[in-house]
Amino acid sequence: QQSQQQQQSQRLTPNDASPENSGSTPPTTATTTSTAAPSSTAPTPTTPTDFDFDAPRATRPGVVAVNQPAFLRPPAWATTNSNRSQTHLEPDDQPDAPAVHTGAEHTTESGTVSNNNSNSSQAVEVVEDNVLQADVAPVEPSPQTYNTEAALPVSPEFEVEYRQQRKYKVAGILSLVVAILVAISATLYLIFDKPKPFQPLSEEVQFECPVNLDTICKDGQLVIPDCLQERYDYVKTQILPDLHPNHDKLTPCDPASIAGVALAVHDPVITDVSYYALATLYFATGGQAWRRSVAWLLTRDFCSGFHGLVCDASGKFYLNLKNNFLKGTIPTEIGLLRYGLKSLQLGSNPLLEGTIPTEIGKLSFLTEFVMNDASVEGTVPTEFGNCQSLEKFSIHTPNIEGYIPSELAHLSPSLVELDIQANLISGLLPTEFGELTNLKRMNLEVTFMGGAIPTELGNMVSLESLHITAASSVKQPFPLTVTNLTNLETLVINFASLSGSIPTEIGQLTKMIDLTLFSNGLYGTLPSELGYMRNLGELQIVEQSISGQIPSELGR
Repeated sequence: QQSQQQQQSQRLTPNDASPENSGSTPPTTATTTSTAAPSSTAPTPTTPTDFDFDAPRATRPGVVAVNQPAFLRPPAWATTNSNRSQTHLEPDDQPDAPAVHTGAEHTTESGTVSNNNSNSSQAVEVVEDNVLQADVAPVEPSPQTYNTEAALPVSPEFEVEYRQQRKYKVAGILSLVVAILVAISATLYLIFDKPKPFQPLSEEVQFECPVNLDTICKDGQLVIPDCLQERYDYVKTQILPDLHPNHDKLTPCDPASIAGVALAVHDPVITDVSYYALATLYFATGGQAWRRSVAWLLTRDFCSGFHGLVCDASGKFYLNLKNNFLKGTIPTEIGLLRYGLKSLQLGSNPLLEGTIPTEIGKLSFLTEFVMNDASVEGTVPTEFGNCQSLEKFSIHTPNIEGYIPSELAHLSPSLVELDIQANLISGLLPTEFGELTNLKRMNLEVTFMGGAIPTELGNMVSLESLHITAASSVKQPFPLTVTNLTNLETLVINFASLSGSIPTEIGQLTKMIDLTLFSNGLYGTLPSELGYMRNLGELQIVEQSISGQIPSELGR
């Protein structure tokens, strides 16, 4: 500060220090231009040549406002060189405030303006008579109204940055509004949408509740433990309506109802349709008294060791419960196994009663159905014709009645083996069977066949074994259409009311191994063409009217 005061005293002209100018005589008006070295602390701005004392302090040349609000200050890069040549606002400037400068000097045509007071605001002016006059007065803050457009030079870069910041603020406000709306929605959902009492799990977890499914039904009522009641209520209200069409009509001890309890034990999910169907079959056929029931219903994963059940890599399974002491009926829920059952074998269970449910026609993946030596009654369901994947169909029951369904012809080309042995089936052999071109084995042992063997039988060119045992009221000659089946290896025709002699065309069956003709009414002699059957191993011809000698050609 002392250095600056010395410089300031040197700028005064000699006339300012003479006694002549110290009197009361007004000083002579003169214009003195003094030049000072630029300060190292701040650049010297360029100001207009005229100094208007009547103009407002904030607009006077060389006087700069301070304490400008921070939000109105342009960034440093926003002020270009062209803007610096005009009166502008520097940092910490405030319009209409006294000029305060800290060690900086500004040179004008009228003189040099300097301020060294950093604690108070001073207005320092240089008059034309080169006499430095300092008016020291405290500055009282007062609210101001600023015209930012007039006070701030705005560059394009500043405007771009300002717009980006405004966009960010708007985006932040919108995000906050969305978050608030989501929170309100979630709160309303929890208040008005009451959760279900039990939510099933996608994977089985350990559930400790002592339940004996074999004895859960007592006196016609289900005895549900308290630890299982909540789960069973969920199954009864949420799952059974989708699995069983008449769930509301089920009795408490119905096998389907007990199977619902089994679902509740093992964390039910609605995709456990197969488990529910298998559980129903277990309770409907007396699973508690099965000969072998290892691992049944102990876990929801029926591929993990259920006796008689084998799963392949694709998730399809084969169920073989033959000779297992099944007692009861086949439930209609067997149709729910349509998602994976490929083989169903229920043979050698003489206590298995009831009828074959029509729902079995829903088993679109079924490839094998075997029911032998059972007490099942009724007819062969025509719905078997819907099992388009069926390859083997075998029924050996004495109580099946009705007709051989022609719908079985719809199983072409998949059907390979057809075996029907029933004492009460009657009627004609369907002519539609000629469509079974891939059939290799057909065994029809029925009580009565009301007509002749159809000629369409000759179209079954893949047939390797043909066994027909059926009483017929119609006399017919030996069916020549059979001689077209050149792939035959076994031919058995019994009680078919055949007449006439054995045709010589039978020699075309060169692959024949077993030939049996029993009680058909044939007569005549044995044809020598039998000698062409080079693979023949067994020949049984039991006919009262056959005469003559055994052809020597048979020994070739």
